[in-house]
Amino acid sequence: MRLLLAGFAITLLAGCRLPASDAADSANQPSEAVVETELQNEQDSVEDNIANEAKADARNTTANADAADDDTPDRFACGKDLMVQVVYGADDGTARLTAAGKTMALLAADGASGGPYRTDDGITPGKSLTWSVRGTSATLVQAQRNSPKDSPGETIVQCEAVD
Repeated sequence: MRLLLAGFAITLLAGCRLPASDAADSANQPSEAVVETELQNEQDSVEDNIANEAKADARNTTANADAADDDTPDRFACGKDLMVQVVYGADDGTARLTAAGKTMALLAADGASGGPYRTDDGITPGKSLTWSVRGTSATLVQAQRNSPKDSPGETIVQCEAVD
């Protein structure tokens, strides 16, 4: 019986040894420190790429915003002595109109670009403003807020484009 137990123990201990091929494979494996360094380098590279792409996106956004701000306004002579400058939004149905030292944001009345454009905050307090352009001519209409079209209190000024 002792002999049987001794043989069993030797067999059991022999099974715990790594085969020669496994021992050779583990000797060729990189250390944990090497693996961690490689992973950190890869992560740093990915973070650098993300940061560079974010910087490029920011430059493009700034360049696009600057291009929109640099749009040359359309200029109009209205009536006897009123100069109007208008910058239209890029297909978003908006316009920025400057007249009598005041700049107003207008929206296309029908919601699409091309106008007529309208705002409830006109040149004069309490008045709305409508801007319509056809070719090189434009019409500037100022009226009481919420008044029907062609009401008696409207001021209509004809404008012509100037260079």
